[in-house]
Amino acid sequence: EHNMFGMLRRISRRTRTNHQITIHTKHPKHVVFYSKKSHLKNHIPTTLFQKGILAVGASIGAFVDPTRSDLIAVLGETTGIVALDKMRSKMKADPIGSQILLERPLLTTKTLDPEYLRSLNTNTFGRTYINWMDNYGYSTDDRY
Repeated sequence: EHNMFGMLRRISRRTRTNHQITIHTKHPKHVVFYSKKSHLKNHIPTTLFQKGILAVGASIGAFVDPTRSDLIAVLGETTGIVALDKMRSKMKADPIGSQILLERPLLTTKTLDPEYLRSLNTNTFGRTYINWMDNYGYSTDDRY
């Protein structure tokens, strides 16, 4: 496949993983998280121009066919760093956010009580989080 969508399909196939998500950045001031089973061996470095082309192609493809989750993933991978930078800046400006960034706590059933989260009000982050985990059959222990 030599068209734009074929290229996106090949790249998204190479970057799919069932392991913990890894956040990469070229900026040394940012924290870089690596999973135990890193997908770096499959990483295809791209320039800013290439990321732009991928983002535009993925946007058009996802608009045409919103069921193409691979294109949504490519769009997130190529444009997500801006959102992550903003989120990190907001967290650093907040005392609790700074503490989370400093301590980098692990969310497991030993540190997070799922039953307690289920007892919270429906409009809280904790309840929404556990409902999402339950809905998709995930456990915090699956990532470690």
